Amino acid sequence: MGRELEENHYNDGDLEEGFLEDAVATQTFSIQAPDQGKRIDQWLQVQFPDLSRGRLQKWITEGQVQIDGSPVSKSSQSLRVGQSVQVVVPEAQAAGEWLAEPMDLQIVFEDDDLLVLDKPAGLVVHPAAGHPS
Repeated sequence: MGRELEENHYNDGDLEEGFLEDAVATQTFSIQAPDQGKRIDQWLQVQFPDLSRGRLQKWITEGQVQIDGSPVSKSSQSLRVGQSVQVVVPEAQAAGEWLAEPMDLQIVFEDDDLLVLDKPAGLVVHPAAGHPS
């Protein structure tokens, strides 16, 4: 899909000005005809399907995405054939030791195939940043 097979690894101090210093790699893509006119944030979501569009838009606002060496200024920027897109991928934060907690939950309905719970408002249902349990 236009992705070049090159992945460059960087150490602290090796990054070009404007890129985040905690980045571990940059990936370079070449825009092909099928991607002409697509929004950069939507195109990035195809390249990084495991990441949310919000996270990718944050990369854009933080200057981690460049087109032909210039930082992308808007998530809605359109792509053109032949452009080179560089994405600095930050180091993934360690997931840590996330553990389930025992809690009282009201079971509304249960059979062999289905369980319905009455989840209280504000109850975190999976660990995330700021909610390790």
